[in-house]
Formats: sequence, C-alpha cells, structure tokens
Amino acid sequence: MSGKPSPMAEVEEQQTDDAGTSQQAARSEILEATIASGQPGVQVIVNSTRLFEDVLHKKRVLHVKGFGTGFKDATQDAMVLEAKQDRESLDSLNKFCPDYLVIDGDPWGAGFQRHIKAFIDRQRRTGGKQPSLIWAKNLQMSAPLTDGGQPVDSAERDKRLAQAGEWAVQCGVPVLVYWIDAKQIAAKVNELLQADASAVLDGGEFNARGLIHLMTDPKPAWTAGLSDEMESAIRAIEDPSRGEHQFFEKCSFENAAKGNVIFEVLDFPTLQAHGCVAFGGGESVLLEFASKYLNSTSGFDMNSG
Repeated sequence: MSGKPSPMAEVEEQQTDDAGTSQQAARSEILEATIASGQPGVQVIVNSTRLFEDVLHKKRVLHVKGFGTGFKDATQDAMVLEAKQDRESLDSLNKFCPDYLVIDGDPWGAGFQRHIKAFIDRQRRTGGKQPSLIWAKNLQMSAPLTDGGQPVDSAERDKRLAQAGEWAVQCGVPVLVYWIDAKQIAAKVNELLQADASAVLDGGEFNARGLIHLMTDPKPAWTAGLSDEMESAIRAIEDPSRGEHQFFEKCSFENAAKGNVIFEVLDFPTLQAHGCVAFGGGESVLLEFASKYLNSTSGFDMNSG
C-alpha cells in the first residue's frame, strides 16, 4: 500500500427522539454503505456506540492481541519458529472468519500486525471476505460519547488518528476509529483490582512494578476463577526470584483493563460471534486473558476464545 493519508469521515452520536431515531438510522446506512464499499484505506470516526450495535448486528467480531514487534536479528531457529507462527496465525483467523478485527489502539508495527495484514492480503488475493478494522483508543474525554463528549486534547486526538490512519494505509480496508473514555479504564482498574487501585497506580511511572500485588490477600475476586496454569503464570511474575522484574508493571494493569473495557463495550447480544486471539504478548495479555477470556468466573464463552 502507498503511504498516502487515508480518507476520513466522522459519524456522530445522535439524539433519541423520533427525529433523532430517523437520523440514527440514516447514519447507520451511511456507515454500512461506506464499509461495504471496501474503499481502500477509508478511516471513519464512529462517535456512537449505538451505531456500532447496528453495524455489528449478526457479525463476527474478533479482538487481536500480541507483541508490537517481531524478532530482532532473528537466528535461523527464530525464523523457523516465526514461519510456524505465521501459518498458525493465518489458520486461526481463517477459522474464525471475522467480519471485524478489533485493535486496542496499537500503532502499526512488525509484530502481530503482520498477521492481520497477511490475512487481509490473502483474502483479497483469493476473493474471500476482507474484514474491516475497529481501532479503539482510550483518550481523556470531555464527557461520555452518549452525552456528546469529545477528546479533550486535540493534538493527542490528531496523533492517534494518524496512527489509525497508518493501519488503513497498510491494510487497505476501512478502519473504524472509536474513542474510549480514559475514565472507563480507571473504573475497570478499580473493579479488577481494588477500590483505590487507579489512584495507587497514578503514583508510579508507566513501568513501575510492585504497586499492586495480585496473589497476596486480599486477592482480587477474579483470581478465584483462574486455572492452575494461569495462576502459576501470575505467581511466576510475582516470584522474588525475578529480582527487579518481580510483580507486574503499572502499564500492564492499565492495558489489561483497557482490553476488558473495549471487549465489553462491543459485546452486543446480537453479534453472531465475539472472540479474542493473541499472537504472542507479554504481561498485559496474560492479565487480560487471566481476568476475562480464560477465567471461569467472568462469564466469557471460552469456546469463542
């Protein structure tokens, strides 16, 4: 794909009276037509959860996680492993057959992003269904979207739109940009960890460790639903043998909470399928899967994972 900026449109939240309902339906039709057109690299800012619910009706939605970079100076063994991962990733995407792939605000990179591009490119070559992308990013908002909220910092908004635009350019499919209020992330951090967890985390640098201990009483409620394998993985992160790397980083808690929020915002009952896949990943992916997708108390259908 070329490096040209992606074309952009914006679809706003509307009122819910009779006139607003009519406008809502019209905007849903416009959005659906834009997506169906398959216009290469189109970028649509969707400022309405209700529009998403309309557009995603009976659709298959898959959230994709992973490392943002690939192997650096890969050895021969690493290249063999990477090729195996590439095949398995394409196979998993093909089996789910997504209408939409959801990205948690990650910038374009050479990690899990390449699996998405490879899948879309193959679908394009073979005449298969090409998924659109939903790029959801947390920003400080003036108010909830339902109240007409907008990003507070216009420069930050423009920076994030440029990142989303790179996905549109690289993948050549429509990208739907959706803003998540940073307050929702903080609330989810408190829900997952403890009542004042977001305030505790605010006191540290993004990579600070040890601000929150998961396996020390009183444990978060969701830890009761961990499998032995997931509990062992978390305990390994909190083991003193890791020295200065003991415990989870601040950003890992926040990113895991962000993933939970984005999944829940798009978890409409009318979806045909709603799942999540990880192509590698670090602490935040472990926490997100442990608290949501691979947790017996979360209510998530593990057959969709």
